[in-house]
Amino acid sequence: MRFPTPRLTTDQRDKASPVWDMSQERAFLETLLNHRTNFFIVFFSAVIAGTLGATEQWQTRLLLSLGALIAMLMYATILRAEQKLSIALRYLSRDRTHPVRITDRAAGPPSARRLLSVWVPFICCGVLLFGVVLAWLDKLPIRQSRTELVGIVFRQSTELAAAQSEIRGLTAQLRDVSERLIRIEAKLGRDRDVKARRPATR
Repeated sequence: MRFPTPRLTTDQRDKASPVWDMSQERAFLETLLNHRTNFFIVFFSAVIAGTLGATEQWQTRLLLSLGALIAMLMYATILRAEQKLSIALRYLSRDRTHPVRITDRAAGPPSARRLLSVWVPFICCGVLLFGVVLAWLDKLPIRQSRTELVGIVFRQSTELAAAQSEIRGLTAQLRDVSERLIRIEAKLGRDRDVKARRPATR
């Protein structure tokens, strides 16, 4: 793509009254791109948080499906802003005296702008799409609701109380058996003593 050659020198540009030139367009596009990227990251975090807090399978499917659709639409607007910003930067870099070219040459490559504005949203959209597939295949674990947790705790408490009652019953039976064995052993001991004394009396 060919751009028109800038006709203003550095002095002319500094003395001219403020107009909507390519420099202001670049500043506007960069601010717009940052706002869209930040909002995308916040939206992605909200979708993930809502999915983790879902207690029903249909809630997980709905959140991930709508979240993935909206995220891809937002990603398209981010790519558009990134494309227009790249065009503006390439145009301004043709002017050897422009601050954009001077700072780019001083900073040197690489620039992390595309990593944050292109690849991070792309990975986030991929994660959401993967979550949609897992949700519709019933492969995602669902967080149990508070009512279900209360029911589980109540059932476990009931079973534990029943087990404790059985243990107490078995303990009482063992105590009775032990007492009977002690009485039988004592009786057998007395019988042995009686048998041992009979020859001596004769």
